[in-house]
Amino acid sequence: MYQATAIGLGLLVLATAIALLVLGGAMRKDKLPPNSWAGIRTKAAFNSKFEWYRIQRAGSLPITGLGIAYADSSILFALQGIYYETISAFIPITVLTVQSIIGIIWTYRATQNTRTQDALKQEL
Repeated sequence: MYQATAIGLGLLVLATAIALLVLGGAMRKDKLPPNSWAGIRTKAAFNSKFEWYRIQRAGSLPITGLGIAYADSSILFALQGIYYETISAFIPITVLTVQSIIGIIWTYRATQNTRTQDALKQEL
């Protein structure tokens, strides 16, 4: 039973990875219109369509990177399900948690940098 749970978690994480990769691609190509359910939704992003697309482009690389990292974690969950006697469940959970934290920080900093760059351009 435990094997099925770990493999199921791996499939869930893989589905999330695919969704993040698709989302990151749409964000990069300006194919994600302003909405309230997907993308980077901040006050600044909702100021105008220009701001929305600029912030989405800035956040597309971290979102795509997070999708790749999650795909890696899905493999780790599947391996843990297969080799459950050798690999502790703590390992894939820890890796996924660390990847998530890094992805959130990376996305936050990427979108903050766009505001800083715009402020510098306005001063010049």
